[in-house]
Amino acid sequence: MTVTTEAGRQTTAIDTPVAARAMRVLLLGHGGYYNRGCEAIVRTTVQLLKRAFGNVHTILSTFDLPGDQAAGYALTDRMIPASAPRWSPAWALARLGDLRDHTRALRWWLAPLVDALPQVDLVLSIGGDNYCYGTPSYFIEFDRMVRQRGIPLVLWGASIDTSNADEATCRDLREFDLITARETITVEHLAKCGAQANVKLVADPAFTLTPSPCDCAAFWPQADRVLGFNISNLLTRYLGDGSLAQVVSASTAALRYLIDQRGLGIVLVPHVMLRTQGDEAWNDDRPVLEAICKNVDRPGAITLMPGHLDAGQIKYVISRCQFFIGARTHSTIAALSTQVPTLSIGYSIKAWGINQDIFDSTQYVLDCKGLDGDKLTAAAARLLDDETAMRTQLQQRIPRLIERAYEGGDHLVALMKSYQSKR
Repeated sequence: MTVTTEAGRQTTAIDTPVAARAMRVLLLGHGGYYNRGCEAIVRTTVQLLKRAFGNVHTILSTFDLPGDQAAGYALTDRMIPASAPRWSPAWALARLGDLRDHTRALRWWLAPLVDALPQVDLVLSIGGDNYCYGTPSYFIEFDRMVRQRGIPLVLWGASIDTSNADEATCRDLREFDLITARETITVEHLAKCGAQANVKLVADPAFTLTPSPCDCAAFWPQADRVLGFNISNLLTRYLGDGSLAQVVSASTAALRYLIDQRGLGIVLVPHVMLRTQGDEAWNDDRPVLEAICKNVDRPGAITLMPGHLDAGQIKYVISRCQFFIGARTHSTIAALSTQVPTLSIGYSIKAWGINQDIFDSTQYVLDCKGLDGDKLTAAAARLLDDETAMRTQLQQRIPRLIERAYEGGDHLVALMKSYQSKR
């Protein structure tokens, strides 16, 4: 049968015995909706699955079950914890096992996911960058269990950095039924691991996210032209001997220049917002943006977007800006996909890969290492000076990236047809 997308694009939904009931899909690797990038991935992945297969039942494995339940988005049909709940028998066994055998302990940690496997037809490993930071033991062990059960396994919309990958990681990558890589540089890294036949180049599914209009009047700067700005405490993890004070100082200098010398208004855009304080409290954009707003001290010219907006609403806010500077990857995807000239503050392969595919260079990526006011100010000035050329390039390239994101669904259909033809 044929499914028509909201944009008028037609795709062929799988027409097999599985399609007679809902296609059951487990989404693995989701951090939590407090990270609006994770939300954007889930939101658009579910839409792409429905476009590809029609009737879909989705199960979301989440590392933040209480927070995601409180968010109330209802993007998937069901949510389960990504690991054994605290104080459960499986949790106790995992804690004990970790002292003796890490692999055996992982099996207990994974108990809720293993219990869900008999109920699924397809597993998508989402999350975007889970294969960028060392050996992903949690995922490798679960991948092994999925393969033992003969369930199709896909690494979905991924960025992958194999610079320091060990053989266990490379073997896991080679054994996926399908990897949809979201940048050309990821395809190149996978080839170094011997993963080529199972790889398809796509784009991040969030390129297809529809902006959701919201009232911006209460927090919009008093200026004719506005630059959106996102930065995070997260950068302190990549600054070597840098500190949060360095991030605030560099941002303050650049934003004062943009206000005082270039006449822009600034809207500060948090993209990751924890609901509670705890071990992960560092992973919240608001405290550092609040400090920057106070330091810049230009009332009316600089404002802070409220933290309750969802991913679609944030994309709408960003789309109203004339320029954007962002550290969080999905804040920059929201800008680039709405053709807003963007400077990426890079901390991983993601920023360089996305920019290379759009601009054929990484000239609009500023490495977060060594970040200071002079470097950020100079990069921001170049962003403004290159506005016309950047808009032309975005107009030419973004439609193709959006199309590539939709093609991810086509690759899933082909995979499932191949699996069912073997039954």
